[in-house]
Amino acid sequence: MKRFLLIFLFIASLCFSALAETYEIMALTTPTITVGGKVLRKGDRFSDTKNIKWVDNRQSMQVKALSTGTLYEFSRKVFESKGNALSIADYFLKTNKASTRGESTKPMFTQSPNSNLYPEKRIALVIGNSNYDYLPFLRNAQKDASDIAETLLGLGFDVMETYECTYPTMKTALNNFSAKARDNDYDVALFYYAGHGKQEKGQNYLVPIERELEFISELNSCLNCEDVLQRMEEAKVPIKLVYLDACRDTKASWSRSSDKGLAKMEGPIGSVIVFSTQSGSVASDGEGPDSRNSPFAASMLKNIISENVSFNEVMTRVVRDTYSLTKNVQYPLQIGTLITDFSFNTPKNQPAAAASVQKQTAEEQYKIGNDYYNKEDYHQALVWLRKAAELGHSDAQNHLGYMYDYGLGVDKNYVEAVRWYRKSAEQGNSYAQRNLGYMYCDGLGVEKSYTEAVKWYKMAAEQG
Repeated sequence: MKRFLLIFLFIASLCFSALAETYEIMALTTPTITVGGKVLRKGDRFSDTKNIKWVDNRQSMQVKALSTGTLYEFSRKVFESKGNALSIADYFLKTNKASTRGESTKPMFTQSPNSNLYPEKRIALVIGNSNYDYLPFLRNAQKDASDIAETLLGLGFDVMETYECTYPTMKTALNNFSAKARDNDYDVALFYYAGHGKQEKGQNYLVPIERELEFISELNSCLNCEDVLQRMEEAKVPIKLVYLDACRDTKASWSRSSDKGLAKMEGPIGSVIVFSTQSGSVASDGEGPDSRNSPFAASMLKNIISENVSFNEVMTRVVRDTYSLTKNVQYPLQIGTLITDFSFNTPKNQPAAAASVQKQTAEEQYKIGNDYYNKEDYHQALVWLRKAAELGHSDAQNHLGYMYDYGLGVDKNYVEAVRWYRKSAEQGNSYAQRNLGYMYCDGLGVEKSYTEAVKWYKMAAEQG
């Protein structure tokens, strides 16, 4: 009996190993990642059953399944959106169960820590689809959605986010979003989608990850953009914003139309629909293997954080920057007009006085930290610079990044250095932009990317 049990266990282990998939790391946003307790780099391989330990929400990994050559993008947020999956095998198990049983995972919901700073009550639904079963892999869609979600949280939006969505998951997310916006008296509702899109006979469809689009009837299991507008109208929210970075060229053998991209559409009163490119055209997923965002998402991320700038001016800048990034090819289209004033980043009047005090406090803390730094008392400098940096002082953020970069008063940590450089650079600090360009150039704390390096160097250079 014991011998039979050993033989059975041996055969079972062979069957299990045969079912396991091996993946190769094709790209990382950080130099290393921990898989199965081992520190791995780009080019290393691992089994799909090994648990992945993520550094933070911005870390992502592009991998290739060796048996099929299929590319996938994964991150902590993607794993969390699938019932806190731990490994790739766990991710696919939970995804397939939701798909085949008609169930769905509820979207993640995070309340903004800054919601009291803005005059409106704000909510957003963000969807990112990269890992399609049959359609072309989209390298940046998932990261676009994640970065947009993180930025909106900082701008006072409560955020629902979901990734790699089947049709039931997309429907559940949209219904939950509409109900929460309606039942909690939100003033602003924003929908952002990055992934494959398809137009047919003047109708626009957002494509779930499991759709093959072999038959025209499959469009019935894609999310019709009209349904998005309907749910947002039912929410009775005064300001409705829809962003569709979904104009990538999705082929379908049955389509009788030669039209590319998405078709024009109109929303209800008080709504604005923004397409990442003009109707009938195709949007870019981002140039080069090292690009993190599509041109449209990159332009959004850069401009919606601009302080005290009107919505219309922000969108003008988004159009201009997208057009520039794509070498005068991609021109975003806005349809509709808001009937009330709105700005992404203009705090309400009462906290504006508090914000002024906060700004003064941060400046004082920065000066104290800088004095300690000049005296080479790096430990005290770190304490005061961190306080100022956390209040949003861009010089303090850049200074703090420098201390992590060179290990002054703290253990050297390139990932932390990049994090603080980025916060400062995104506020327009030219020194931080230069430093961030250097980190990308040498692959310190981030995956080496000359494209990103040039982008940040150029921003710094344009400021002299």
